[in-house]
Amino acid sequence: MMCFLVVLIATSNVLCPPLCCSGVSTAGRGVTPVYLRCSAGALSWRWPRGALRVLLRVGAQGREFRACVRTRGSGARLFLEGPRSLLPLYPGGRRDGRKDDDAPVPVRCFYSRHGQAALYVEASELGAPGVAEPHEEFGLEYDLEPLPRGARFDDSQECRPCTSDEMARAYCTSDLVARGYIRAVENDEDLEESRVQVKLTRVLRRLAELEPSQGPGQGQGGAGEDDEDDNEVGGGGADEDEPVWVNEAATLRMPLHCGAKHGPGEFVFMARRKLGQLALTCAARLDHWVQVVSEVNAQGGAHCVLRS
Repeated sequence: MMCFLVVLIATSNVLCPPLCCSGVSTAGRGVTPVYLRCSAGALSWRWPRGALRVLLRVGAQGREFRACVRTRGSGARLFLEGPRSLLPLYPGGRRDGRKDDDAPVPVRCFYSRHGQAALYVEASELGAPGVAEPHEEFGLEYDLEPLPRGARFDDSQECRPCTSDEMARAYCTSDLVARGYIRAVENDEDLEESRVQVKLTRVLRRLAELEPSQGPGQGQGGAGEDDEDDNEVGGGGADEDEPVWVNEAATLRMPLHCGAKHGPGEFVFMARRKLGQLALTCAARLDHWVQVVSEVNAQGGAHCVLRS
């Protein structure tokens, strides 16, 4: 059986197609190199044996980045290569000791050094020596966020309100921009995240690449199911697309340490796809967003036409 490991060379905004590797062809305890140069993607390792060394970079320019990863399945352990030693990210093999292999695991984030980061994926010693259980499959999802040149990421920065310029930029680059109301905020200490349950009233921008299972109206008690066909925005969110009134539900995720709270009134939510889920990037009350739209459109400083 062949091992489908390839060198990917892509721009920093490219989503890599999933990679699949079979451990059957990996000899003993050898280490197989994997080179990934996309902004996001996934790696699947079937019947893990030996080890993988996964090198992450954003494009070919050596730009620094913040990486977030999440694993699924069993059969391997994940470490980050440090200056002098391996740093454990998911050291427990089988979901860090979790009994349910399908249970979600916390997202782990780290920073690049000299424009790259190396992950060491080691097959767990399960079953007979040197033999992996046939049902095992280890999966790795990753998301790389380029950092401003000469700057480092500050965890507190992802909690502060977006500026007008940041909101305008987020509007044009987000996978989903919509108006709506906050229904509830669920804090999950195990996953270290807050899930903001929102009721969407108007979709302002939705990219065609956003899969239905990752968009609004999925897994939220059937809200908006009858309007699914009417709620799709064609053309990948181009400027000529008109906003669409909807009645849908969505779950937007943000770090637990940001202390998300329920707030009254209508908001504009901007979110991007991250590790298969919608991560909140900016949010503003509707009246404030209307003011931002008027000012930015008058100045002509946005990369797309802003709507409210």
